[in-house]
Amino acid sequence: MRVLLTLAPVTFLLLQFAPAPSQGVPLLTKAAFYSHTQDGDKDADVALSILVLQADQDTPIAAADQADGNVPYQDNSDHTIDLQIAKAQLTKADVLGFRVQVRARFQGLDPWTMHSRVVLSFSDNSSLTAESATVRLGANSSGATFQATTLAALADLYAPQLMHPHDEPNLPTNVDWFLPKTNLSFRNLNCLQDNKTFGTASLDLLRTASVTSACDGHVYTASGTRSTSRSKTFVLSDLADGFKSGSVNPSEWITYYHGYKNDLGGWTIQYWSFYSFNTGKKVNLPLLGPVEVGYHGGDWEMVAIVLGSDDLPLSITTTGHTQMESVPWGSATKSSTHPIMFTEKGGHEAHTQDQGGGPYIEHPTWNGSKVKGLDGVDSLTGPLIDLGSKLHPKAMFLLYSGLWGSLGATPISSGYWGPVFNETGMRADGFLTAWCNGAADPNASEGGKRECFPDDLQ
Repeated sequence: MRVLLTLAPVTFLLLQFAPAPSQGVPLLTKAAFYSHTQDGDKDADVALSILVLQADQDTPIAAADQADGNVPYQDNSDHTIDLQIAKAQLTKADVLGFRVQVRARFQGLDPWTMHSRVVLSFSDNSSLTAESATVRLGANSSGATFQATTLAALADLYAPQLMHPHDEPNLPTNVDWFLPKTNLSFRNLNCLQDNKTFGTASLDLLRTASVTSACDGHVYTASGTRSTSRSKTFVLSDLADGFKSGSVNPSEWITYYHGYKNDLGGWTIQYWSFYSFNTGKKVNLPLLGPVEVGYHGGDWEMVAIVLGSDDLPLSITTTGHTQMESVPWGSATKSSTHPIMFTEKGGHEAHTQDQGGGPYIEHPTWNGSKVKGLDGVDSLTGPLIDLGSKLHPKAMFLLYSGLWGSLGATPISSGYWGPVFNETGMRADGFLTAWCNGAADPNASEGGKRECFPDDLQ
C-alpha cells in the first residue's frame, strides 16, 4: 500500500455577502471549509489539509492539517471543517485575492470528487467566499492552486451608501421590474416610414430588434445604434404615472457594477442605479410662465470608486448633470469602507455633501445589507450585479443603445441612455466617457467592436 500526497486542481470564484457595517474596520473572526461530495465516497483513510494564503502566496490566513482522516464522506453529503486563523486583527483588505490550497492524503487509489468552498467571516457579519469548481482527488491529480478574483470583493468592499431624500418621488428599481411595464419602438425623424412599435419590451427584444430604413437601407439595431441627436433611435416609453415612483420593495433596488483597469494601475469600480423616472423642476420663464425642466423617463446615475495599484481608493467620480464630477476619497464621510453619497431629489445625481433632503432613507448597496426606512424598519436591499463589459457583457440589457424614456419636445424632456452609452461627458468622437473614464486601454477592441465607442454612431 503506497501513500500519495495530491494537490487538487481548484478554480476559485470570489463571492461576498455583507450586511450593514459595524463601527470600525471589520476583522476576520472565523474561517471554515465546506465540501459537498459529488461522485464517489471519501474513505476514512483519506485526510484533508486546507491552507488559505494571502495574495502574496506566502502569508497564511487560516489552515487545517490532516482533518477528518477517520471520517468517511458518503456520496452526495455535506461536511464542514473549521480552520484555525493564523493571526489576529486581519481585515478584509488583508485577505482580498486570497488563495486556497486543498491537499488530500490517500492510503489507496480510489478517486473522489467534491465541490468545495472556503468562507471567511468578519466582525460586521459579512463574509468573503472562495468557491471551487468540481475537484477530483485521487492518484492522478496533478495539483494546482488558483487565485480568487478580487473585483467582486472590491466592489462589495467599497460599494456606496446612498442617502435618498425623505420625500424622494422616484425611488430605485431594476431593469427586470421596469421592462414589462414599457414598450419598445423605433423613431426616425428623417424617415417616418421607418417608425415602428415592437410592443412590450423584453431582454430578448432589446438584443434583437432592428429596422432596415426604407429611405437609405441602413440597418438600425437596438443593440448598436446610438443616436446623439435622438433623431434615429430606439425608445422605451415612459411608464404609467402609477409606476414612476419606482419600487416600494427595497429588495428590488438592484445596484449594477462595472469594473475595469484604470490608467493608475488599479481598478475603477462603477455603481449604476436605475430609476423609472426623473422628476425635474418647474421654472418660471418670461412670457412662458411655469415650464417643466428635466422631466423624463428612465434615469441612470453612477458613483465610481477609483483605486490605485494597491487597491486603495483615491477618488470618487459621479455622473453629473452634463459632465463627470470627481472629488478626493478623503472628502467623503464613510460607513466603514463605504462612502456615504447623498442623492438629489428627483434627479438622483449623487454627492458627498448633504443635499438638504433629510431625514434620509439610508440605502447601502453592498450584498446582504439593509435599507433603513423612515419608519425605522430595516429591509434587505437588492444585490450587487456585475454588468460585465461592452465587449463581454454579463447583463443581457447592457448593449441596448437606445433611450430609456420617451421622446419629448426637447432633449431635456426626453429619455437618456443606459450605462454603456450614457451621455455624461461623451466626446464629439463618440468616446463613452461615463463608461470608460480613465480606462487603462481606451482603445480596447475585439472582433471589429470597441469597448469605449458606439458600434453605430448616428
